[in-house]
Amino acid sequence: MTHTRRGAKAMKKKRRSVTHLIVLAFALALLVSVPLSPVLSQNKPTKSPTPSQQVSGDSNKSAPTRAKSAATQGNKQTPDAPVPEPQGKIAFASDRAGNFEIYVMNPDGGGLVRVTNNPAEDTQPTWSPDGSKLAFVSNRDGNKEIYVVNADGSGTTRLTNNTAEDIEPTWSPSTTTPKIAFVSHRDGNDEVYSMNPDGTGQANLTNNAGDDVDPAYIAGSGSLIAFASNRDGDKFEIYRMNADGTSQTRLTNNSFNDVAPTWPPGFITFQSDRDGNDEIYTMTGTGANQTRVTNNAAFDLDPARSSDGARLAFVSNRNDTANLEIYTANADGSNVVRLTNNPASDIDPAIQPIPSAATLGTVQLSADNYTVGEGQRGVDITVTRTGGTGVAFVTIATVSGTASDRTDFVPIFRQLTFGVGETSKTVNIPIIDDFRVEGNETFTVTLSGPLNTILGTPNTATVTIVDNDSGVPALSATIFGVTAAGNLVRFSSATPGTLDLNVAITGLQSNETILGLDTRPASLGVDTRPASRQLYALGSTGRIYRLNPVTGAATLVSTLSTALSGTSFGVDFNPIPDRLRVVSDADQNLRINVDTGAASVDTTLAYATGDPAAGQNPNVVGAAYNNNFAGATSVTLFGIDSVRDTLVRQGSVGGSPVSPNSGQLFTIGALGVDTSDVVGFDIANPSGVAFASLTVGGTSQLYTINLTTGAATLVGTIGSTSPITDITATSPPANPIDDIGFFIRQQYLDFLNREPDTAGFNAWFNVLTNCADLYNTPGCDRVQVSSAFFGSPEFQSRGTFVMRAYIAALGRLPTYREFVSDLSSLGGATDTEVLANRARFPDDFVQRPEFRTNFDTLSNAAYVDRLIANTGVSFSNRNQLVADLDAGVKTRAQVLDEIVSSQQFVLAAYNRTFVLAEYFGYLERDPDTAGFNAWVNFLNANPTDFRTMVRGFLDSVEYRSRFGPP
Repeated sequence: MTHTRRGAKAMKKKRRSVTHLIVLAFALALLVSVPLSPVLSQNKPTKSPTPSQQVSGDSNKSAPTRAKSAATQGNKQTPDAPVPEPQGKIAFASDRAGNFEIYVMNPDGGGLVRVTNNPAEDTQPTWSPDGSKLAFVSNRDGNKEIYVVNADGSGTTRLTNNTAEDIEPTWSPSTTTPKIAFVSHRDGNDEVYSMNPDGTGQANLTNNAGDDVDPAYIAGSGSLIAFASNRDGDKFEIYRMNADGTSQTRLTNNSFNDVAPTWPPGFITFQSDRDGNDEIYTMTGTGANQTRVTNNAAFDLDPARSSDGARLAFVSNRNDTANLEIYTANADGSNVVRLTNNPASDIDPAIQPIPSAATLGTVQLSADNYTVGEGQRGVDITVTRTGGTGVAFVTIATVSGTASDRTDFVPIFRQLTFGVGETSKTVNIPIIDDFRVEGNETFTVTLSGPLNTILGTPNTATVTIVDNDSGVPALSATIFGVTAAGNLVRFSSATPGTLDLNVAITGLQSNETILGLDTRPASLGVDTRPASRQLYALGSTGRIYRLNPVTGAATLVSTLSTALSGTSFGVDFNPIPDRLRVVSDADQNLRINVDTGAASVDTTLAYATGDPAAGQNPNVVGAAYNNNFAGATSVTLFGIDSVRDTLVRQGSVGGSPVSPNSGQLFTIGALGVDTSDVVGFDIANPSGVAFASLTVGGTSQLYTINLTTGAATLVGTIGSTSPITDITATSPPANPIDDIGFFIRQQYLDFLNREPDTAGFNAWFNVLTNCADLYNTPGCDRVQVSSAFFGSPEFQSRGTFVMRAYIAALGRLPTYREFVSDLSSLGGATDTEVLANRARFPDDFVQRPEFRTNFDTLSNAAYVDRLIANTGVSFSNRNQLVADLDAGVKTRAQVLDEIVSSQQFVLAAYNRTFVLAEYFGYLERDPDTAGFNAWVNFLNANPTDFRTMVRGFLDSVEYRSRFGPP
């Protein structure tokens, strides 16, 4: 005897469900005592769940059969991948007691509990989203109707009551607006209906001459339903529609049966016999990437997925061709485990969406006030979940207050997903450490849009950014130094005893040292090049190096054309001709082109006639120009004579300009310190404060030098055990965007809407620090680096994709606020989350009110033509796109995605998106029409000259004013 969903009547209608056909074959097999033929299992449509996104019962719709064969053997198949942590009990139907009843077991197959107990047939269980109830099908009152029962078996209630059959219930995942979708034959054929959980509000969702079966809600919102239909032929295919029955679209298209969809987070899982026998497959919510999950000679049926999408439960006869049992596996089909083992039929698995009956729970912020120092660069906002353990969703967003998301913090707008058992999520909001004195400022963080949970308190919070600019010491400078031991050190002039960098200098030439020969060092001079803000070093063999200020790695730049003379040296760049001045205790006086090594040999050093030291041999071992910054128009060169312990001026009398090329020295005054030849000297610009490291008795100490009197004032002992041989001092830049690290981080924040990853940050840092001129060297300068963020695959696949979506769909550019919101929504904590958000974007976009207003009333042909017209380019596949829509092969979201991503549109919109990205990234505002059009016209006329445009934005007063004085 067989038990089918609808018996002989259903069989005559070419029902898609393979289950009742399989059961019939099993019954025949028992009668003739032969194994079930593999051929029988290959000609019947069956249902296969796809990774659905439901938080409630997954797919549980295969028709019960009572005929099964002898018990099978075998329990588990060897695992080859990590087994997901079991979550949620499994409900199923079994005729082990003679007729079909509903049972529940633990995730490992233990703890079996019988839920229903009556002489009728109870099948097709589906869990409520909170895991406390089961809806199921029973013929206990005559024909098949839908009932609901508490998970412990109490409180059975009938939901439907009519002369037709109501079957295949599936509970929506939403606990706030719950629905049950089901299949009914009340209108003469199988159609999908929905109703409230109490049986009220029954509504027809589909209406056509074919059979529409196997409904399954999308996880999370429950806003979409996947189902199977044979409306386009005698085979069943997978379709999707909105939860109200609108926008019905075909997802699969082949000559075989695709049935039993289920839709947990990620992919749709379904059942298909396309490869000969019934197996389980997955695909995206748009029908793409159809992939086989199970593969064996038996058939695998009725897939169900856990609410987090990690586990798969299904029915199979793989251990005995005449016996259906329930198995579980990873979502990718690995680690198959047999859960039931008896001679009866175990079918219709449904995984409880939560480990046990749970309350709805709340989500809230961990505090209603957060405080962050501007220099901390970011604030962590924690969202907690209390009282709920199923999958839940909530949106977190920022709202500007006195703190602006243009200049003070990076805006976010992101949906958070709480997995099963997750109780907290932390979101980092980047803070911009500008140099503007503005006082403490605030912005707001809000939670909204909860799904399968409710908002607790607090759900808004005030974030206070504590300004750190008013207290910056006027004389503070960052000082780099080299030690006699060959290390690169860094410290603040305010606290010289604390080194915040101390690394070995690497990459020097063979046998080259920075200590010189014998006991006295053949010194290494170091300076920060004003045109590029990079560290350059002079080696003891006359080689010029560029030093990485983080790692200490030395890169050879050039070799001097003239040999060095002396044992101690002073070096400093003259910013006007961009030449490195080199002086020594042997009176050498050179001007070096560091890019080529070419040396101009100037007049040797000598005290000028009339100077108090005239006729004495100089011993100048430190040199420093004032006004040592790019754009300076006049400079004066100062030096330190370590024998006479005096400050001198080279080539200038009383401040009157005289070329230092003359070698003339003029005494300014005594240092007041008896220093050795181990001297470092530099002037921090633009502050004009002179610093010297003077070594006395083997200990290096930091002094400030009065450039008018020569007097040295002790700041403190430098925290290096090895003497400091030279220094370079830099005041904090007047604008932090001039700092390499700040600049790189800002590109990540402005264009990618995220903090930099360590590897990427270091790579770009090395590009800029090793660039000959980071302000004007095509291929490695700031213009090149910044424009690379626009051209990166990450921005092109997210940022320009969003821009093109607005152009194609709405015929306009996005506003800055729209763009920031959409770009943030495409982010995520993991690559998987980012890919899922990108895949979902077109589906969400076509549901926006502006889109629906423009397109809902248009035919498919008019829809495609409107999109193409908005792009301004032609599409050779226009007719195919229309045909695919008419046939239900593609959704409108898929067609939008295809057009927006098409290469011809990418190229046609490239200049517009490039210019728009400059306004959104650098200026963080909507473009003015005149400026936007001017730059687009410029790029159209000069397609290879992007540098002019990027430089225009980078150097603009508006951009630089975001961070400090322009």
